[in-house]
Amino acid sequence: MGLWQNLCEAYTANEELLRKNYPLSTTTVNNSTKPLLVVSIDAEGTFKSVRLIPKKAKSEPLNVFVIPVTEASLNRTGPCPNPLFDQYAYLKGEGSKFELYLAELAKRKDLSREFNAVYLYLSKRTLAQDIDRLAPKEVKPALKDDTYVLFEVELPGETNPLLWENETLMECWHNYYKGICEKAASKEQELASAFRNEEREVAQLESEKAHCKDKTRKKELQTLIKDKKVQRGQVAKELKEAMDGTVFCQDMVSGNRAISAISHPKKIVNAAGNAKLISDNDKENFTYRGRFSTSREAFAVSYDSSQRAHQFLRYIAYERGIKCDSQVIVTFTIPKSKEDSYLPQPPVSDSDDLWSEMLELPSVDANVGLASDTGFDFSNALRKAIEGYRIDPVLRAGRHAPTMIVILDAATTGRLSITFYREMTREDYLKKLQDWHATCKWQFIRIIKDEKGNKIDAIKYTGAPSIDAIITCVYGRARGKDTGYNKMKKRARETMVRCIFDNSSFPRNFLIQAVRRASAPLANSVINSKFNRSAFMQNISVACALVNKSLKDEGKEPYGMSIEQERNDRDYLYGRLLAAADKLEEYALFKKGNKRQETAAIRYMQTFSQKPYSTWNTIHQTLVPYIQQVKNSLAFSELQQIHGKFQEGDFENDAPLSGVYLLGYYCERAYIEQKVSEISNKNNDKTEESK
Repeated sequence: MGLWQNLCEAYTANEELLRKNYPLSTTTVNNSTKPLLVVSIDAEGTFKSVRLIPKKAKSEPLNVFVIPVTEASLNRTGPCPNPLFDQYAYLKGEGSKFELYLAELAKRKDLSREFNAVYLYLSKRTLAQDIDRLAPKEVKPALKDDTYVLFEVELPGETNPLLWENETLMECWHNYYKGICEKAASKEQELASAFRNEEREVAQLESEKAHCKDKTRKKELQTLIKDKKVQRGQVAKELKEAMDGTVFCQDMVSGNRAISAISHPKKIVNAAGNAKLISDNDKENFTYRGRFSTSREAFAVSYDSSQRAHQFLRYIAYERGIKCDSQVIVTFTIPKSKEDSYLPQPPVSDSDDLWSEMLELPSVDANVGLASDTGFDFSNALRKAIEGYRIDPVLRAGRHAPTMIVILDAATTGRLSITFYREMTREDYLKKLQDWHATCKWQFIRIIKDEKGNKIDAIKYTGAPSIDAIITCVYGRARGKDTGYNKMKKRARETMVRCIFDNSSFPRNFLIQAVRRASAPLANSVINSKFNRSAFMQNISVACALVNKSLKDEGKEPYGMSIEQERNDRDYLYGRLLAAADKLEEYALFKKGNKRQETAAIRYMQTFSQKPYSTWNTIHQTLVPYIQQVKNSLAFSELQQIHGKFQEGDFENDAPLSGVYLLGYYCERAYIEQKVSEISNKNNDKTEESK
């Protein structure tokens, strides 16, 4: 029960800050699939206006609204009204659903001015007529029985009429609903105690009767026992009526006796999703089948604990989650003491350090207290680790509470599962992230783009590749709405998280597939029907990082990220040879003004990785016309030097190359580019001096 206890504690510790966006006893509705209707009234229940919130278009953001609910209405399958906002069928002024809604609302009309105003208006039964007479033209065609109706109430002294944003109203509703539950619990305990007393007295009288030898006394005892049993039956009847279907349990989270949650919230990962983490227990579908005779034996969580845990989980999933389809990766800290309850504020952006820039704080996390108490800096660190950035220095100093990493995924449309859960100390958490960056790193280029998506700049950096970059290198890119690709991507993300936090060896199949894809540039680095050199080099860098990590996992000596001139192993030298040939032809094409990027080295790279010796002859013959043009180039010089470094028999060996050849390819290209840049800068300096 560690996960649920920690979620409840985290919500309770930050309740003041969370209750505005994630109040208890509420759920959300949105315009993802259907439009919403907003009715404006005043404090006297007088109709003012009505407007439509249309169904969400692809390019528009999702509109999410908080609405109060009861446990029954949250998961209704038949007529069961919500406390305030509901579907048009419950509010239009006629029908059994409306009568049921109005009867329930009448009980709550004195709860607040807002409830009373809505009751005064709906009791007139004129909503349908008002919409028919006064609504804009676009409202009526979109209005269906299942369209949700929200209310704006213009109250004297109140500036915001939007009830779904009214924090006081939501808190008032939860306290009211919680009070009903507590009264029921108190009544149940009182009657249960009376029932036990009656049972005890009956048992005592029956015991006395069994040992009594006086016939007159026995008759008196028999009469008393009969009367007591009648009283016991009356108490049992009152107890059943008091409970009225309510189930009480020994809460597995708090350990206290409380109202049991029969139905649990949905919309945890996705605002429009129906997947639940805890399924409802019922007799019809036998979701508790097995060793249990009743549903309450299967899993007992109180209503309050369920609300707190699910609302906090919803918060970290919405505001901090790293999402892919129905999967979300979340992390948060668990305060265990006053010393651990404070975490340092995430650092501000530092222009001298590219990766110290923190992510933008989400709306709820804008409050420093909440950001600290729940560990926004740790969530930020995990996100950066997954995206390939290094860890913020702020995490290496000060005290930090224990941290949880959780992966949630919807197994079906109705069931959500916890596929990964780890709770670890601050030291372990940071060490595992640092180890990942230390063992799986290479040189990458970050493309800086403007708001329109145009390239502004390219910055080189050294770090671990992002998980998505690894997945792209291993599996390629998704083609449109590919559900199969999303399933694969979710499994791969979970595997990567296990590699980071469980010290698991990097999957061999991932490494093999990454090397194969990087070795087939014309099949896997084509964008818009053209070979893309940037995408190709991105795949090469990712593959190099994975090859180096695998070598370290196997206890072998890793390769450097710069050229190692003294290395003479066959695979590394063949990679360098391919890079020199690539640069030579690239330079010759540049001198001719030809922008073609598919050199012979690129075209034959896949075959070269399988049969390097025989394929090299083909590549070299293709280079002959270019060698005459650029025989004084650095690439040609490198070509000759590398050829002379092979040990006897290695060059003629036509066995397939390992992923190490990609390291040689990358380092040789980078070396030539660096030397050419240095020579160019030196010549420019001389030109400036001569002026």
